[in-house]
Amino acid sequence: MSNHDDFDVVREAIKDLIARLDNVPAPVRKAVQDNVDTLYTLVHEHRVPRVMLIGRRGSGKSMLINAIFDAEVRMTSSVRAATGEARWEPYERDGRRMEILDTRGVQESSKPLEADTAATPLESLLMAVRRRPPDVILFVVAATDVDVAMQGDLDALVRVQQEVARLSGESPTVIPVLSKCDRLDPNDVPVPTDDPDKLANLAEATETLLRHLKAATGLTALADPVATVANVIYDSATRRPKPGRDYRWNIGHLTTVVFEHLPDEAKLEFARLQTLTEVRRQLALRVVNSTAVVCGGVGLQPIPIVDLPVLTGIQVGMIMVIAYIGGADMSVRTARDLLGALGVNVVAGMAFRQLARSMIKLIPGAGTVAGGAVSGAIAASGTKAIGAAAVSYFIDRNSIEKVRETYRRQEAEPEAE
Repeated sequence: MSNHDDFDVVREAIKDLIARLDNVPAPVRKAVQDNVDTLYTLVHEHRVPRVMLIGRRGSGKSMLINAIFDAEVRMTSSVRAATGEARWEPYERDGRRMEILDTRGVQESSKPLEADTAATPLESLLMAVRRRPPDVILFVVAATDVDVAMQGDLDALVRVQQEVARLSGESPTVIPVLSKCDRLDPNDVPVPTDDPDKLANLAEATETLLRHLKAATGLTALADPVATVANVIYDSATRRPKPGRDYRWNIGHLTTVVFEHLPDEAKLEFARLQTLTEVRRQLALRVVNSTAVVCGGVGLQPIPIVDLPVLTGIQVGMIMVIAYIGGADMSVRTARDLLGALGVNVVAGMAFRQLARSMIKLIPGAGTVAGGAVSGAIAASGTKAIGAAAVSYFIDRNSIEKVRETYRRQEAEPEAE
């Protein structure tokens, strides 16, 4: 797991950039500022994501948590309500963290297996969100119950969302989750499937849920419904899915939707938690593109040589953040090892590009728009090449030989145009 000092390395690099923004040419200053702000929020303000689940008893909330995290982390019960007091619970695996608010069924009448001091499920929900507001709310409805006593569920959902908005000033996005889709008729047909009857019933259940949601007065920030199956049989010793007993469906898509609706400060830890390459790549490429814009802006400054440490610092910081997203340690050594593995000639070529960019500023006319544009383009393209190599290595898990090819191809693209 990364330590505080390693995060400070990246934070200091970003602070150096912020201090130099006044020197960036006015025409590109806003773009640079916006991308510095993105990096600042992702890294400096990063925190554990908070995901809340709402739904009636038996909707499959706890099963959904287990399915998302690929491990049995919540108690489930097929007879009595299992989840008691609504409370934020930390989840951690291999140093990767998340907070989950798994709540009592909003219309349950029996006492839960776990203790709860609140008199009603709704009171339990409101007490929890007052302690800490959720980033997103998963509204979980069993596919076979989309037209059964929905009003009570929706009233609770609206009340919780409004309470969070009152406290934080912003409504969390509600992501409707259609659970247990395998139980739709014909229930002997598993999903995914091409069976026309199963697909027709799945479409009808989705449309019915969406109709109820759109009719709910006061409900805002609503995402499209996601149909899922969360059935998994877990090994009692390892608490991981048993081989051949994993029936999950569409959980990866749900995870991607959750990621897209998280605030920037929660995305770094969520991407690191997930094993989905696409989620990790999406965030890593955003880091690369933002860093390239920033480095291009620094390259436009009319100050030769002295900005090389700033560029090098933010490029190393970029590698560290991408490594962290990919599940590796965030450390200077991690970045240095990748650059070393790319080969001496590659690192020397990177240094040559930086030196050439600075030398352009030393010749007569270097302060012109044309000279600055060349200098900035070299800085931006060099950063993109390094970032592409980091993504290839830490996110896509490619061999170092393929990573070198990625770097050389990306580095050559500007010259080939």
